[in-house]
Amino acid sequence: MTITDTRDMVLVHRVFRREFRLLPLMVRGVVDGDTTSASRVFRHATEMIDALHHHHQNEDELLWPRLEQRAPLDEEEQHVLPVVGQTITPTEWDELAERGFAAMPKRRALVFLGHILESASPGEQSQFLRRRVPPPVRLLYRLIGRRAFTRETAALRAALAAPSRTA
Repeated sequence: MTITDTRDMVLVHRVFRREFRLLPLMVRGVVDGDTTSASRVFRHATEMIDALHHHHQNEDELLWPRLEQRAPLDEEEQHVLPVVGQTITPTEWDELAERGFAAMPKRRALVFLGHILESASPGEQSQFLRRRVPPPVRLLYRLIGRRAFTRETAALRAALAAPSRTA
């Protein structure tokens, strides 16, 4: 039996944990009246909420029913993904990943790729890029995506290091 490599799910979960931990700090870091920063943080929060919604919707439609049918369980992520790897076929796992990528607006894909790669080790980055990202997209990320992600993330997190400036 082929074992499905589910490590990319861990990378995506890291994005959600990190960004949802940082969002309240980003909100508090917006200076009263700074509508540009407020809009930027709002767009980022909306994007993360939409991505999380699609992520869970895809799991609900494509992953959990198959797992429940083949290996009934009610365990958390650290126990579930090894079962997924042994129970869900690589083709089925790819279907889940493809639907996740398809739900993302194309104009935001390179920045979201930066979010995924940020918490990944160099080995995880290489493997994820090789397995999930087509060569032309890898090139686009190197040419423009990484810079866009860095610029946007720096702007979003600029106020995190500074004490809150709102009353």
